[in-house]
Amino acid sequence: CTGGRTKKIHVYDMTKGDYKLLTKLEGHTHYIYCLTSSSDGTRLFSGSRDKTVKIWDTSSQHADQWTLLKTLVGHTSPVIYLSLSQCSQYLATGSEDKTIIVWDVEVGALLRTIKSPQMTEVKGVSYGRDNTISSASTDGSVRAWNLGAKAQEPLKLEGHTSSVQAVAISGDGRTVISGSGDNSVRVWDAQTGEQKALLEGHTGTVYSVDISKDGKLAVSAGSDDKAVRIWSLECEAKELKKIDFGKGVFAVTFSPDEESLFAGGQDGLLKQYSVNNGESIKEFKGHTNYINSLKTTSDGKHLVSASDDNKIIVWNVESG
Repeated sequence: CTGGRTKKIHVYDMTKGDYKLLTKLEGHTHYIYCLTSSSDGTRLFSGSRDKTVKIWDTSSQHADQWTLLKTLVGHTSPVIYLSLSQCSQYLATGSEDKTIIVWDVEVGALLRTIKSPQMTEVKGVSYGRDNTISSASTDGSVRAWNLGAKAQEPLKLEGHTSSVQAVAISGDGRTVISGSGDNSVRVWDAQTGEQKALLEGHTGTVYSVDISKDGKLAVSAGSDDKAVRIWSLECEAKELKKIDFGKGVFAVTFSPDEESLFAGGQDGLLKQYSVNNGESIKEFKGHTNYINSLKTTSDGKHLVSASDDNKIIVWNVESG
């Protein structure tokens, strides 16, 4: 799929290694900024500069039969981040209006609007288990929201000295990690707000982070130092491996089995690495500009990458 400045979602077949346009999903009236899909692949979600989120039925094996199910209206500025709950029942959307909205995907209902008086532009949203959401902000803080609590105000996790560029929450909702323009990765207790560890080593802005389901491993990507770093979060947090990516790197994610990771960056470079030894497994060729976002399907068979070349490509992990 591709979004971007066409105001349409273009769906491509990449199974034979080249681009074959299957269909165009029309409905947005302005640029499309973000896409994500349900774990079973039957729903596609898109956020746009038109301030809306659209839910598409992608259950058919024939892309030309994919249809628009619902349009979610609630934000007053462009929607720039999407994050689904692990069961794909709830969707969290982040916007330039400095709010996060939680939606019921099945009925399309707005469940909650999250806004803190001090919160500046939202730079990232991550949905965890047990009704927890973490968000990154340009004011250098991370916020951990417990949606089950009566109090609206979240825990404010403070320590970074520059804008927070990335945030991720562990599968159990207990640990949050963040990456910042201060070159550091920080580990937080999502229940108390306490900083558990300061991970130093990057020599440039940390643009992407991911954390394992059990919260024992983390991965981070730095731009200027062209490095991917794997961290142990057990007992005394420490760096396990440094991977030389060779170019500025802006996106990382673990595979579902957490035996490998994917990293994407400058000039469309996209690689898969072994978590165990840091060795390169495979390179995926198709993008021509910066890769900004990566996501794997729950079964690990497909990888979705978004790039400044205005393409979002769905890869077959086995064949590349």
